[in-house]
Amino acid sequence: MTESQKKWLKRWEEKRSKGFIHYIMIQTLMIGGGLFTGKLIGVALFTNQSQWGEFFSSIPITVAMIVVVCIPLNSLVWFVSDKRYQSLTNQKNNT
Repeated sequence: MTESQKKWLKRWEEKRSKGFIHYIMIQTLMIGGGLFTGKLIGVALFTNQSQWGEFFSSIPITVAMIVVVCIPLNSLVWFVSDKRYQSLTNQKNNT
């Protein structure tokens, strides 16, 4: 097992110990926070001040899109990572 695989295995064990729901919530909040920060900076710096109403009215749609896209995507990432974890653990136990 390579050094990078050992590091990934250790980090994933920490994430895995906190649980599936915790992982999904944290990842979704990070992606959503980045999206909102980007939109906020875009409206504040690159548009005229009349765009604030549009920004605030689009928040519910943005939240819905984050939930619809991020939760299934993060779930898929969890299952793929967990499969990799099991594979590396089996490889480690067999050597």
